[in-house]
Amino acid sequence: MTEEASSADVAEAADGFFRAAEHGRADVLKALADHARGRLSLARVVDPATGRSPLHVAVARANADAVRVLLAAGFPADHASLPPTALTPYQLAQQQRAPEIVAVFHQFAIQQVAADDARAVRRLLRAGVRPDATDGAARNSLLHWAVTCAAAQTLELLLQHEQQPPAAVNSTNADGATPLHLACRVNNAACARLLLRHGADATVKGDAGAFIGRTALELATTQEVTDAFAAAEIDRRAQLADTSPSAAPLPSSSSSSSSSSIGSSPVSSRSTGDSDAAGAAAAGPSSQTRRPSHADRELPNARLLLQLEEKELLVIQLRKTIETLENAVLQRNLEDAEEHIRIQHDQLQQLKHEMRRMVTQGDEALENDDASDQQLPASPLRLTPSDVRRDEPPPSSHSSESWNRSFLGGLWPFGVSDDAEDVDGEVIMTV
Repeated sequence: MTEEASSADVAEAADGFFRAAEHGRADVLKALADHARGRLSLARVVDPATGRSPLHVAVARANADAVRVLLAAGFPADHASLPPTALTPYQLAQQQRAPEIVAVFHQFAIQQVAADDARAVRRLLRAGVRPDATDGAARNSLLHWAVTCAAAQTLELLLQHEQQPPAAVNSTNADGATPLHLACRVNNAACARLLLRHGADATVKGDAGAFIGRTALELATTQEVTDAFAAAEIDRRAQLADTSPSAAPLPSSSSSSSSSSIGSSPVSSRSTGDSDAAGAAAAGPSSQTRRPSHADRELPNARLLLQLEEKELLVIQLRKTIETLENAVLQRNLEDAEEHIRIQHDQLQQLKHEMRRMVTQGDEALENDDASDQQLPASPLRLTPSDVRRDEPPPSSHSSESWNRSFLGGLWPFGVSDDAEDVDGEVIMTV
């Protein structure tokens, strides 16, 4: 009874989903999905005749909004229809050459990568979404998004996927950055280790924007990330040393003994009883005088190269540390300079304020002096004796006449008559 009721509910829900998907009613699909959440498994909502789900119908109708709602509701993207088509909704979108619908699947995949939902990403990969899919013009792959969102679990899933091209780990986005560049820029050591372990090339330089001409290691600023690079390089060198021809086993002494015994067969023909001794005697010198092979020389060379690489990595780490310290000192100097400038600015403002105050006080003092001058009473003018003398009239002209009389009296003993008269400037004297 419960099973029949459940089957009836599924049939009713399926009818609603299919009708809404057929007409592109994204709002109705969302309402149905909300109502069915926790009550109905959406994986059971399929057409028994064709095996298609409502997601197939929305893709066939090229309704991007309906596809977006159904994916978000949880309809399985990896559900395939029945033969002979046997296509997932994503494969159907590719078959119909509907780039807008394909982009909806890619955007949904990016959302699941950002949420680090490895289960949902795995279903999308099974549906046919490529692990190196990008987001369009920005050219950010799923690897770029996994690193940006620090989704280490999903990043490992993408790196280990069998359809992941080897070159994808070193692909650059529109900003010129590889996934390793992005991991080092934010000092994400976990993602950097995963990328290096799966073939990320530490020598790749950015080809655009802020990353142009810079390797990922040059962007790292923490010791943990630089240590990840050093460990990856050591592992790589160790693998090269293990897989080099020097790792081939050397010929055993028994084989050399047998070959020596074959070479000593003429001796044994003369004396059968001494053949073993002759073979041993021949084997001894041959093993002692064997010239070192190319493999014997290659092994020390590989070890030397490994040591050199380790030293180079240490030098790189030291340079990074020095650069970090220099940047810290420079930042400190800049902060001190800014503080000094701020203090000087404050002092200048105080000086300006003081000068304005002094100017204001000077103006007020001048105004007070002018007001006091206007209030003083007028005093009478008093002349000094010298001024009085200056104001006296000059002596009259008879002073010259008195002088003439005195002078003539001194020259003429008989005196001068009072009757002397001046006529036209001449002096007339009477005796």
